[in-house]
Amino acid sequence: MNVDDGHQSAMMSKSARRRQERYEYRIAKRKKRDAILKEEKRRKTAEKNAKLVESQASRNPFELASEREEAERKQLKRRLAREANDAAHVALAAQNSTIVLDCGGFEAMMTQREIISLVQQIMYCHSANRKSHIPSTLRVVGAGSTIATRLAKVHSDRWLAFYLESDPLEKALSPHQLSSRQTFYLTSDTEYELLDTDLQNNANQSSFGINKYVYIIGGIVDRNRHKGITKARADSLNIQTARLPIGPNNSIAIPKHISPVLTVNHVAQLLLFRQSNQGSWQGAADAILPERKGGTPSLSSSIEKKKLLNQDGLIINEDDKDVFDQVKQCCLHESDETTGKI
Repeated sequence: MNVDDGHQSAMMSKSARRRQERYEYRIAKRKKRDAILKEEKRRKTAEKNAKLVESQASRNPFELASEREEAERKQLKRRLAREANDAAHVALAAQNSTIVLDCGGFEAMMTQREIISLVQQIMYCHSANRKSHIPSTLRVVGAGSTIATRLAKVHSDRWLAFYLESDPLEKALSPHQLSSRQTFYLTSDTEYELLDTDLQNNANQSSFGINKYVYIIGGIVDRNRHKGITKARADSLNIQTARLPIGPNNSIAIPKHISPVLTVNHVAQLLLFRQSNQGSWQGAADAILPERKGGTPSLSSSIEKKKLLNQDGLIINEDDKDVFDQVKQCCLHESDETTGKI
């Protein structure tokens, strides 16, 4: 510890100094544990390689070459199938609605813990979008340095149909998109409820890419400290606002004493669920929201929720999506032409 650290430690209160000591102890313990695990992994890898060399030494070299060639062929086939699947996902997302997480100007209003929580919610949004068989394009605009740095640590640049942008909302979207009747800034502080006709799904479009909708969600975690901030943000940009049908007498029924404000990822998941299915809002809430926000108590466990999501088609199920299969086969055909059919 240098002189500055000693001076800073002396200025701390007793409880703050104890918290700092506990934090440093946890960091040191974690580093020691990681070093032990790394050494154990290195040892097991060395033992595995030694056994492999020993077993191959007594085998016919022609058999080994044949097995190696077969393994490489299977690996290439899996890679091409994965690339075709990824290309189909991106193509479908580009033809559907866009979900925009507006972080512009909000980062300075959040504590470090709230920023970490927001980044975690963005990760949940990407995960839900990746699993949806009718995905959307997911854009995070107005991202500050802290949010961008934390997302970079989880390799968000590799995420499919995901775009991290530093430009604010007014620059990220075109003037036509901002003023469009198919662009909605979702906030619980408005009176207008999002209707079924305002949803991007197969019921209100003759083909993909027609009547594309843009849903904007305020990228802020503030524990309701800044009430009405997202509504004010939308009004300043002249963007129409809407709220999800949540309330005592609404499609998603919740008691009066429960706040209708949802987390970023819950709003995105509800939109993806309704976009992917022709079910009700309540069905979406039962599958996604926790019990305290109107979810079904019997579906509180993640395993049971995952089963319901599978039944309703939110998770990719290649047997139930002809469009996805067509795009995927197209991508596979292009791969075969360039690399040779396997």
